[in-house]
Amino acid sequence: MEPPVPFQYGKAKEDIIIHNSDGFAYEIKKGEMIFGYQPFATRDLRVFKRAEEFVEDRFIGPEGEKMLRYDTFTVESNTLALGSTVTFKSLTKATSH
Repeated sequence: MEPPVPFQYGKAKEDIIIHNSDGFAYEIKKGEMIFGYQPFATRDLRVFKRAEEFVEDRFIGPEGEKMLRYDTFTVESNTLALGSTVTFKSLTKATSH
């Protein structure tokens, strides 16, 4: 339940608009820093039933597939002295959502 890397950040590669579950939209300009705190995302009670529990099949079956945004993705992983990194290299948006 505790992510190994709770803080995530990166620079926007293009202008984007982020929407949250409350209906607010945030415009992020190319080059601006984006920051995320993983426990907020993974424990959102508006998104996940039993958000505080580990549910091993949360993303499996008809209900789980409704939450997935991408059909496939590829990653590159590296082991570092103090942990590891995972970089998403490609994403294929879900054909039905």
